[in-house]
Amino acid sequence: MTDITGNDQIAEVYFNRGVVKLILDQNDSGLVDLYKAKYYGDDQADAVIKKYC
Repeated sequence: MTDITGNDQIAEVYFNRGVVKLILDQNDSGLVDLYKAKYYGDDQADAVIKKYC
């Protein structure tokens, strides 16, 4: 379910893009996206950030 601001969809987009960038060895850019995903409320992002930082 989408919240009124749409933040959950934004968070999911940033999370997915961040993971893809990590897979492509673009770690700095991927981590930026994961931090944005975390900011917008993605709970999974924190675990991935901890793994790559």
